[in-house]
Amino acid sequence: MKRFTINLIGIGLTLLLLASCSGNKSNAPVGKIFDETNLSEGEKTILAARDEYDFDRMLVLTDSLVKTGDISPVTANFYHGGALMHNGMIGEARKYLEEAIADSMPTD
Repeated sequence: MKRFTINLIGIGLTLLLLASCSGNKSNAPVGKIFDETNLSEGEKTILAARDEYDFDRMLVLTDSLVKTGDISPVTANFYHGGALMHNGMIGEARKYLEEAIADSMPTD
């Protein structure tokens, strides 16, 4: 009985592992966490770079658009943080995201 239980647990874990690994995730969109219907053309360009997994281009576009005033500094910090996170620069990403959050909080 004990061996049966161990085998059953092993089969269950194997099926769980297979289920979590199945599916083609290469075409899955990169985390969309906000409504993207009312965006400027500049932001749509940034998000197109994100959807193509071109995070270096995303950084360049963000820098360019914040300098021209097409996006706000808060939005730029948000996009910088996301792009840096995807590039594996978690510490730098955190700084930008914390600044974006702090700047977007209402003041008393």
